[in-house]
Amino acid sequence: MTELDEKNITLYDVSAQFTCVPPKEALDVVRDCLAYDSIWNPGTELSASQVCVLLELCLNITYFIYNGNIYRQRHGCAMRSLVLPIVVNLFMEKCERTALDSFTGTLPTP
Repeated sequence: MTELDEKNITLYDVSAQFTCVPPKEALDVVRDCLAYDSIWNPGTELSASQVCVLLELCLNITYFIYNGNIYRQRHGCAMRSLVLPIVVNLFMEKCERTALDSFTGTLPTP
């Protein structure tokens, strides 16, 4: 069982979702997606590892200004990152897939 499998993520408000996603695990999900699907590759000369290095910067630069003071966000991915909606969607898809794959009950019929 991985550390990710042992965590419970409960989100009641979509606006809090971004700061609840752990950057390292989100980056791992993106790295797996890039390795699995090469459709993104013709659009850039960057390798998957280079994309991940840049994405890691985007997810971990968590400084912001509020009322003239500089703060550092301590948990989750960086707020206001333009790539974050995509990363969060991939991360949540992985969480949903893991939950559904481990479900042993009766699935509802459509």
